[in-house]
Amino acid sequence: MDITVRRTIALTCAAACTVFAGSANATVLYNSSGSYFITTIVNDNIHIDNTTAIVTVDLNGRVRGVDTLTPVYREAAARVQRGVLNVIGNGRIIAGLNQSAIEMTSSSTSEVHIGGRSVIHGNIKSDMAPIWGDPTSATQRLFLEGNSVVSGTVLYGGYVQLKDNAVVAGDIKSNMNANVRVDITGGSVQGSVVLGGLDVHIVNMSGGSIAGSLGGAPSYVDIDLSGGYIRQGLISRGEYDGVIRGGNIDGGVWIKNDVAGGSNLSVRGGRIDTIAGAHLFAMTEMYSDSIPSTVKICGGQFGYFQKGTGLRIEGNTSLEIRGAGLTYAGGILTGTLQDGSTINVPLSFGPTWSGTFNLITVATPSRPTC
Repeated sequence: MDITVRRTIALTCAAACTVFAGSANATVLYNSSGSYFITTIVNDNIHIDNTTAIVTVDLNGRVRGVDTLTPVYREAAARVQRGVLNVIGNGRIIAGLNQSAIEMTSSSTSEVHIGGRSVIHGNIKSDMAPIWGDPTSATQRLFLEGNSVVSGTVLYGGYVQLKDNAVVAGDIKSNMNANVRVDITGGSVQGSVVLGGLDVHIVNMSGGSIAGSLGGAPSYVDIDLSGGYIRQGLISRGEYDGVIRGGNIDGGVWIKNDVAGGSNLSVRGGRIDTIAGAHLFAMTEMYSDSIPSTVKICGGQFGYFQKGTGLRIEGNTSLEIRGAGLTYAGGILTGTLQDGSTINVPLSFGPTWSGTFNLITVATPSRPTC
């Protein structure tokens, strides 16, 4: 069913939609199967609580949440406990006082699509998500697309997709004790992508931009960075497993692995820059177990505009670099990386360094194999 052409009903409620007095404010409740459309102004909270209910805010539809003087943990202008919420056209969800704009916490499946030229005034929140990798198995799924805008922060556990020209004006943050997967193919995050909580997270970025940083507190992160732009660096105290194969990182890469198990990060492409006086790429294994962190570099541009203090390796961290004509003398690493990129940067090893350092000769230019 194409929900974008179903515009004939201003607000369908009837027997399937009731108003109840709960612990917070009176709320319009969608608790039966069906498709419902909001194209006018609703001066009330809405609550979707049926796995086969689809509520669409379209045209100039508005949901204006009710102010509350006594905050309730899951208070929201639109709560999607089970079912689907679509905000499209010029739709608006407007949080009241002490509310989130949209709240999606559920042990069942809650799904929200925000597209068109819609605007979400306030935060989007979900604080429950088990460990998972496939988006289709996530209990909470949030899709930000078109020219939509979220004026607040996405405080989340579950799956988030950002694409097209969609904008998150605040941060995308992992909620405590909740795992988040973020797929960015377009759009922009005006704040940072903040991951922590000793939880398991996945970040795939092939386009779009992050105006702040990517990283955060100790956590376990699988990363695949193949495009896009990160303005203030990849800065984290977590474990990072994965690959940087493209994109542009300003502000450097600084990882201080402060959790059990070591990071295993490969750089095959992309461009990494920093600011004067700061590290360009730094990896420190801080945890006291015997598992090392590993950095493998076989491609990419390092210090295209600014090298800063170059590469820095500390703790139980092993460094492997693949290319041709590679030399390390006088604290300077030079040569050609496997992808054909020239490298000429400072490289230093800290006083706590106990790993290995290998320069491996391979044909250049060729497909990066690290």
